Amino acid sequence: MGSTVKKVNFLLEEDVRNDLEATVPSGRRSGFVNEAIRKAILRARRRAATERLDRIKSDAKPVTSRDLVAALRKDRRSH
Repeated sequence: MGSTVKKVNFLLEEDVRNDLEATVPSGRRSGFVNEAIRKAILRARRRAATERLDRIKSDAKPVTSRDLVAALRKDRRSH
């Protein structure tokens, strides 16, 4: 991937460590953990974005199909 690699230290619960060691060969654990963290970060970001959208939706006034069509027509005419 071309990214800079940095060593980090963190703690794993013993059962998680045991499962990791039993499941993933030693030369592939860093890549496995990196991918797992990437996926977890993406899930957290998506969850946060969904929560923000839900807040926006709850604060916004309802829009009808007629309103949407009118806004689209107005936008198209402006170009």
